[in-house]
Amino acid sequence: MVTNYNNESISFIDLATRKVVKELDLRPRTAYVSSARDREVVVVDFTTVTAPKIVTRIEVAGNPLKTILDKTQSYLYVTEDNSDLVDIITTSNSVFPSWVISIPPATPGKSPGKRATALPTVWPLRTMV
Repeated sequence: MVTNYNNESISFIDLATRKVVKELDLRPRTAYVSSARDREVVVVDFTTVTAPKIVTRIEVAGNPLKTILDKTQSYLYVTEDNSDLVDIITTSNSVFPSWVISIPPATPGKSPGKRATALPTVWPLRTMV
């Protein structure tokens, strides 16, 4: 067996013939797609690349924009426009257990219409079980 760095797969080699017997793709088979217009995150299964299937649609309060997985790929963090929320989605079962609210701090001398230059503070707001 050899690992293939460029395409995230492993190949099984027949040592007698020195030919690849089988290749196993190690890439994830699930995609999380932000649908800003519909205010949802769509979970798509790519197990069969030629026939992807929608697994579920996760409704969110605002317009989902940027997404990022944590280091263990256990949680997907989704930033929302028009709600100042960050959604936390459990990737093992596509459950949306909680979110946090991001509120920019008040900047003295600035009008509310101007963008604050300080980083926002994240406050836990809701946890669902």
